[in-house]
Amino acid sequence: MFKVSWDRETGGVKLSALAGKDTINISPRPVFYEELNLLGLNTLGWQYPECKEPLLWACNKEYYYCGDLVFEAKNANIYDKATIVFQPGKEELKLKPVDMKKMLERTKEQMFLCESEAIEFIRDIYDTYSGANRMTEKHAANRIDFESLVERQEKKTKQKMAIVREDCESFDIMPLSEAEKQGKKVLKATKIDYFLASFSGGKDSQVVLDLCTRALPPDSFQVIYSDTGYELPSSIALYDEVQEYYHKQFPTLKFSTAKNHESVLNYWDKIGSPSDKHRWCCAVMKTAPLYRMLKLPNSNKQAIAERVNVDNKLYNSKSLSEQLQRALTDNHKSIKEYILTQKEHFFNALVLAVYDGEPTWNELDLEFQGNRYYSMGFLRLNGQENIFPVDGQHRVKGIMEALKENPKLKDEEIAVIFIGHHNTEKGKEKTRRIFSTLNRYAKPVTPGDNIALDEDDVVAITTRDLLEHCPLFMNENVNIGKKNSRALPDNDDKSFTSLITLYDTNRMIYTYYKSIRDHQKKVYNSTKIAGFLKFRPEQQDIDHFYNYLMDFWNMFINTFPGVKHYVDNCDDAKAASTYRNKEAGGLLYFRPIALPQLIKAIFETKFRTQLELNDCILKYAQIEMCISKEPWLNMLWDKEKQNMIMDYKTKICYMLIFLFSKEVLTQKEKNTLTKNFAEANHYDENMAKKKLHEMQSIV
Repeated sequence: MFKVSWDRETGGVKLSALAGKDTINISPRPVFYEELNLLGLNTLGWQYPECKEPLLWACNKEYYYCGDLVFEAKNANIYDKATIVFQPGKEELKLKPVDMKKMLERTKEQMFLCESEAIEFIRDIYDTYSGANRMTEKHAANRIDFESLVERQEKKTKQKMAIVREDCESFDIMPLSEAEKQGKKVLKATKIDYFLASFSGGKDSQVVLDLCTRALPPDSFQVIYSDTGYELPSSIALYDEVQEYYHKQFPTLKFSTAKNHESVLNYWDKIGSPSDKHRWCCAVMKTAPLYRMLKLPNSNKQAIAERVNVDNKLYNSKSLSEQLQRALTDNHKSIKEYILTQKEHFFNALVLAVYDGEPTWNELDLEFQGNRYYSMGFLRLNGQENIFPVDGQHRVKGIMEALKENPKLKDEEIAVIFIGHHNTEKGKEKTRRIFSTLNRYAKPVTPGDNIALDEDDVVAITTRDLLEHCPLFMNENVNIGKKNSRALPDNDDKSFTSLITLYDTNRMIYTYYKSIRDHQKKVYNSTKIAGFLKFRPEQQDIDHFYNYLMDFWNMFINTFPGVKHYVDNCDDAKAASTYRNKEAGGLLYFRPIALPQLIKAIFETKFRTQLELNDCILKYAQIEMCISKEPWLNMLWDKEKQNMIMDYKTKICYMLIFLFSKEVLTQKEKNTLTKNFAEANHYDENMAKKKLHEMQSIV
């Protein structure tokens, strides 16, 4: 392997067999004038021609001219331009193009050796893997199948065997270790159906294709171009030119195009845009279409999903008495996305019913520590069986859809429970009973348990951290006893709020946080947010949201007087009784039904007005929060019964925003608010408007 160093005279690079002080640790890439224009160097005092030759070389984000580092490009992303940091004295330069002719002349011998080594390597790999195939074909008349011989010997001897070339073009098989020890030429017994050169149109692909055509017979391999669906027109045009050129040189060389059956923009809607942290595009738009294109009939092991029926005839029957499965919903789509995007995906065992065919149970007789066991064995299926899920058809459908996009998943293993099914009235009755038993008596996980255990939901993860580090929520300030209820017990005078309410509130914050970060014109709906929370983000994204939450809750503590006083006195077993009681009702944000609405009002105001979050909080802290006073009396608090009114809880947010500024609400929202306020207080519409105006003007 040659080492790369700078050629200061030509402005290029040179190759040498030995490493020196100028050796570059990574391969530099050429930089052309278009890139410099993109970085804005033409506006920063640099002068350079618009030429075909490169002007600089780049190693990562460091840029070199004639072997000297001249600047770095920092902090560039899709939204922000790069920050150019010049080396001292390099703020203004006049560049000359790399002298390509001289550079190539100086590296002529080294390039020849590199090409020769590469061609030899390609030929060697081809011979190694195709030799067994060719020799099997050569000896077909004598029915010598060396691949089968290797397979049988490996099973018999329990060691790796190899096909070796002997003198006079004869062949033999021997242990691989012995062949390597003797220095024998080893031919792989692996069955190879295709030799291919994957082609993208880039510089590396061009070089590899050229080397392959010089190393191999043109009819022994094929070229496959992966059309991702978002190729530039120039890339497509280049591919057409390459085909035309090589067809003239090698008429038997086959070119093919692999393309996904679905548009890339559809995947953007389903999965999200590709990025360096979310790299689905290569697997979905390149690898999967390539695999599907090359897949030969009956050449791969059947995945369980290919053997299991999930079709309309099983659940869309004419009569209820014939149904064996519940109807499929779109839930399988989210399962598919979970499989494709979650690296550490996991499923409970599928319960599959089997009928027809010839299922055979081969029992093993085991003895361990003096005891005999007969409960283990092997289930053999001949491939003629009918299989359908009794429990897990959405998982099976999701697996099937995921396999279409990523065939590599076919080698993954999942737990399966098989039950025997008889396609008779009695058999159907038994199968339906198993289904109902599995689903009727399964106890769902409580919301509180999900918050405690979920390692994918970023809101659950950060909520748990807040319980440990935020002064408003630590030291048992959050009631975690009721894991399936948002309400607080009547006798709870200590807690600020409940665990589920805190989670709901943080989820509300995440909704606006995510919408703002993704530059959405409208706030994400609950379905979209639920989809995001199924997959664990990168740790830096979790940390970023956690810090955002901490900043918000600290501002909340320091701005709302009641909250600040509560935190300062939370060691008191009745710290919350002043702000949540039956006598006066207390403060709005100490009530679980109202806290999320207050937080929603704050963030909705920020989203609609583009005000700073701190400014929003400061003004909301000036609004009347005592629920036994207007506007909350009769709308949120029943003075006579001394309890909360639940009828108008969804309108709390509207009222808060109206008191902040009536201009923030739409006319439709104002009308709804007026109607509900009048109804709660038994006002006519005009009186309701007058009262609301009076209260709004006070703030």
